Amino acid sequence: PAAAHQPASIGIEQAIAAALKHHPGSKVKDVEINSKHGVMMYDIELVSGWKEYEVKVNATTGKMISSRFDGGQHSPG
Repeated sequence: PAAAHQPASIGIEQAIAAALKHHPGSKVKDVEINSKHGVMMYDIELVSGWKEYEVKVNATTGKMISSRFDGGQHSPG
């Protein structure tokens, strides 16, 4: 049987590297670690120019769970 909560087995640096692999050139705005449905994951907010992305990385496997465009603070120009 699977444990209720898998421990985080990758470090924050590895999680950030996984997120930046999908959004090269972005800057890290915020990182949190959360548990959802018994899965530990890093929630990473990235900023690229005026665009913001929210990336979720599995804290046990290091694989990206999801990436979504989270809008931006302002439009260019």
